[in-house]
Amino acid sequence: MVYTSLCCHSVSVVSIIDPKNGFPVPKNLALAPLLSTFKGTTNSYKFLLFRTILREGIEKNRQIIPFRDIAIGIMEEAWWPGFHFRLNFGPQDMVVRRIRDAKLGEEDDLAEPTRIRAKISKVVGQAGREELLRYVPYRFIRPWFSELQGLVDAKVNRRVAELGNRYFQSKKPLYRVILHSREFSDVTNEIELHEDWFDYLSDNLAVVKGWSDAIWLRFLEHRNPNVPRISKKILINPERESLTGQRKLWSSVIGQTAVISIFTGKPLTKDGFNLDHFLPWSFVAHNRFWNLTPIEKELNFSKSNRLPTLEFIPSLANQHAMLANRVHKLSEPLNREWRKALDDYATDLKIDEAKICDPAVLETQYQDIFRGLIGVARRMGFQDWQYEHCEGKNEI
Repeated sequence: MVYTSLCCHSVSVVSIIDPKNGFPVPKNLALAPLLSTFKGTTNSYKFLLFRTILREGIEKNRQIIPFRDIAIGIMEEAWWPGFHFRLNFGPQDMVVRRIRDAKLGEEDDLAEPTRIRAKISKVVGQAGREELLRYVPYRFIRPWFSELQGLVDAKVNRRVAELGNRYFQSKKPLYRVILHSREFSDVTNEIELHEDWFDYLSDNLAVVKGWSDAIWLRFLEHRNPNVPRISKKILINPERESLTGQRKLWSSVIGQTAVISIFTGKPLTKDGFNLDHFLPWSFVAHNRFWNLTPIEKELNFSKSNRLPTLEFIPSLANQHAMLANRVHKLSEPLNREWRKALDDYATDLKIDEAKICDPAVLETQYQDIFRGLIGVARRMGFQDWQYEHCEGKNEI
């Protein structure tokens, strides 16, 4: 998809043009207000609300969505990028703080989506209202109503609700707010999607979801400039690739020669190891071979998604150099797996096949890449880990 600038009603907005089919332009709806809703957005709320509308409304075939379900959806959408992957949403953003205050803690960090949603459901609207919804459902549809220009902020919510009902069929906002309480954040309030928008979004859901992913990704990339693979971190329960091939490769070598755990210094057995991400998967979001190391199963659970210290880098370099020196003795299927690993070393560490056998070269490249990445991870909130103090339950 290609981004292009579009000027509508004197408002410069961003549109997406599909070079093959074109953005599906509705016959009886104005796209400009929707697009301008996201212009200059400095917090996550509007992105999360729109993604929630697509999931809780369009995908579940509901035109009316209770505020309670919207709050649950917003927190669920934010949980994975903001809490699990620790992406920064901005200094004034309260969504992730709300999740932390709800004590959806590290013990759930690798839980199934249904379990996460269940825990969120228990904390949303406990007092009958949800502060996350005090403003965003009203401010989201503000671009549809020119009557709001110059209105003092304290009166915007009530006026948006009034205008949404008055002009629901003529101006056709994305939705209107149905108030069941004088409290704007009351979880019994609802939004009702306009029928034409409901049909339009349903008919073009794949394209609209792609657009939603693109603008959400751009927002997060701007606030997390040094974080790797953000595109893998914006979805609910992102799929993790299998480590079957990498494990077979290490298992074969462990069966032929002594392979030492980099953390304990003890020899590993074919049935007694797990592949650990040296830097946690929830930070790097990849299975690059150079970041994998076989360690004891129980230690893998203990380390969880914490950061090892740089003192283990020499041992990691020695371990991988040892593998490179013995790979020629492996079967052809395992050699194919090794050739895939070579691409990871060459692309990310700038090391060719001949130099991987040299632990000193590997250590130098590891030091360069890990020092920077560990610094970024610490600033994001990932905790340090020490072998002698390891306690935990989650495998990463």
